[in-house]
Amino acid sequence: MEVNLVFVIGIVSLLVALMFGMFEILTPMFVIRDPELIKHITVKDFDRFINHRSLISADSANSEKSTVMFTKALFNLRSQKWRDVRTTLSPTFTGSKMRQMFTMIVECSENMVQALDNPAGQECEVKDLFIRFTNDVIASVAFGVRINSFRDRENVFFRYGKDLSNFSRFHVMLKMMGYQVFPKLMGWLQMDIFDPKHVEFFTNLFRQSVKEREHHGTVRPDLIHLLIQAGKGKLRSQPREDPEEVESFATAKESNEETILPKRTVTLSEGEMVAQCFLFFLAGFDTLATAISFLVYEVTIAAHIQERLYEEIREVSESLDGKSLT
Repeated sequence: MEVNLVFVIGIVSLLVALMFGMFEILTPMFVIRDPELIKHITVKDFDRFINHRSLISADSANSEKSTVMFTKALFNLRSQKWRDVRTTLSPTFTGSKMRQMFTMIVECSENMVQALDNPAGQECEVKDLFIRFTNDVIASVAFGVRINSFRDRENVFFRYGKDLSNFSRFHVMLKMMGYQVFPKLMGWLQMDIFDPKHVEFFTNLFRQSVKEREHHGTVRPDLIHLLIQAGKGKLRSQPREDPEEVESFATAKESNEETILPKRTVTLSEGEMVAQCFLFFLAGFDTLATAISFLVYEVTIAAHIQERLYEEIREVSESLDGKSLT
């Protein structure tokens, strides 16, 4: 009988308090289920919990010299290195910068709506629908590539994305276990958990996008442009349009100074910028699709929520007077 770790944690969580300890192979860890405590750790006091457990490399301090992609991602950095890169990246994820990407998300949404124009009674796999949507959004927002996965259903970006997000593949699980049991050895061997062809594909995609922008002088308000600007220290603050806007999981706080980059910033290398795009992709590909799928399910079983949602959409649609949503 196969025992699922999530199932075991679920059973244990019913019998114990809102926080309990367990071992992940040789690593002791806490499992926290208290929403208020999670909010403090991830939002209010996040700067005191900067060192996440090392998932890939035992030595993130030398991430610049590493050939392993994930060692350069913000999530895997530690101590002062994390602070420096986080300081540099913070302006990239302010509310005003996120809103600049909204038109690209709308374009992907319109493609999804067109894909739903099927004959009545035809079944639709909702999870697959939203995975394709999130794939197109991330391709556009993070890598500056326009893709329609609803038409080109087997495009290489989508196929590689599904492969990358599948951590249940045997060789991937074996490497991840190796980093848990023999972290120094795996770091010394420079063994990447991702397939070389996938890393090479996304790296070349990033390079090509940057090269075309420099050659044609193109400015596109996506993650690549913001990373380049942040690395050069050229991001500027913008006044808040909404006075009630607060810092959240998805956005960083705006500054009232001329520049929102403090003095302690670093110039991001190409590898570090690719790693942040890579992390953006992995963090959003399956998780966002799953969240939207559950959201849609909850809406379908709650008639009063459907009615309220319909009224809000109708009011916004009438206020736009035929114009696009911005």
